[in-house]
Amino acid sequence: MLKTCPTFKSNNSLALNHSRQQADVHSICDSVKTTQTHLEQTESESAVSPYVNLRYVQQLLVKHHIQKHKTSYCCNRQFSTSSPTLLLNNQKTTNIFHCKHSSCSVCSKKIYQDKNNQLRKVFHYVAKNNPKACFHMLTLTIPHNQFHKLDDRMRMLAAMKRALMNHKVIKDLDLLFFHSTLEIVYSKNGFHPHYHIMLSKIKELTQQQIQAIANQYQKIAKKFNIIVNIIKSFKVTSYNNSTIVKAANYLSKSQDFSNLANELVSDNKKYSSNETYSMPQLISLAATNQFDKIVYSKSRVEKIIIEYLQLKNINYFRGCKKYDALVKLSANIQLANSKNDPKPTKYIQINPKAFLALSQNNLLLASEQVDQNNNVVQFEGLLKEHRRNKDLNDTYAYILYLIEANQKSLYPGIENDISFHNIANDHLPFQDLPFSYSQSSPSVSFQSSQLAAA
Repeated sequence: MLKTCPTFKSNNSLALNHSRQQADVHSICDSVKTTQTHLEQTESESAVSPYVNLRYVQQLLVKHHIQKHKTSYCCNRQFSTSSPTLLLNNQKTTNIFHCKHSSCSVCSKKIYQDKNNQLRKVFHYVAKNNPKACFHMLTLTIPHNQFHKLDDRMRMLAAMKRALMNHKVIKDLDLLFFHSTLEIVYSKNGFHPHYHIMLSKIKELTQQQIQAIANQYQKIAKKFNIIVNIIKSFKVTSYNNSTIVKAANYLSKSQDFSNLANELVSDNKKYSSNETYSMPQLISLAATNQFDKIVYSKSRVEKIIIEYLQLKNINYFRGCKKYDALVKLSANIQLANSKNDPKPTKYIQINPKAFLALSQNNLLLASEQVDQNNNVVQFEGLLKEHRRNKDLNDTYAYILYLIEANQKSLYPGIENDISFHNIANDHLPFQDLPFSYSQSSPSVSFQSSQLAAA
């Protein structure tokens, strides 16, 4: 692991840390390591867990009477009410609405992976075309306590970050690009939002430049009536082509760049302090009823999650215009060890009327429950079961089982609106659009070609 910035001798002197291996993510008050949750879980349960977490969040929103929250509709509505939903034999699903929000347990998995790949491509492109390029990770935070509201802290931190990045002290660096990532954690001191900002330039940042940036951040904080200790609230870790990559072989950079991208973009961070949690981690523990692993009460955890979910108008990722240009230039770079989903060869077609009936009867994302006599009173969600099954026949059999068990609640003949098919000529019967398709309102019906895969 890379060492974080060394202890500073005074508030007036900032040291630059030259890193040679994977860096610890700076969380200011707690050391961080990447969790091994996905390695410890079985592959199937790992695939299902985002749906479990989403279901918990949706139930929590209902419990607290929060209506029309975008996440409430995620995976519970169709994109087009005139088009069928397809369950593919690569465990994917089409024609389902996604909220596409970074706080959503299901959507964030794809959002973070896409951003990770995008960053890696940009790093590759910059390093290949600028042998002397250096990468510097700047971490910004502000004082916080349990009485501060997350929304207030976040607005203030975002404004301070924006003022710093627009200041002459940054512009004079003549950066190749910069990119910022927001991370939010919770600890005994309350919500702790902070930014990780990747700066890239020719040659390393000098000690004088680092000190100038720190001093300016401190001045900006004073304008917001905030006293910032730059030792605790400002950190810089430096990388360059001689330390982050093996110059002899360009392809060997992939693993190093993957580690660097993970430092900026990861929703799977575990904190060494048992009082500090990333928000995805806290939601996951609560969703699986592991409150014995959380030091806070159940009611407090719910309050924390609700406050986090209601954070509005926040950009979790933002790049400058130069970064946006580099994204286009690096788009065709092939990343090593990148995985592609297998092409589907079979699918189950659920017509709109049947999909609506399954949704209204809580059979899409529900969690199995039994009564005191061990009788099933609520069945496992269809979409979660589909994620578990590598054989589509198992999913189809489960659908028939759900229909039989819930025949009093479902309309007669629903099984005729659900059918099993083989894909002809390698083409789905309906066009499949990317996950990133923009949708303004979950209540709007789209044409049959406007589908998205979950």
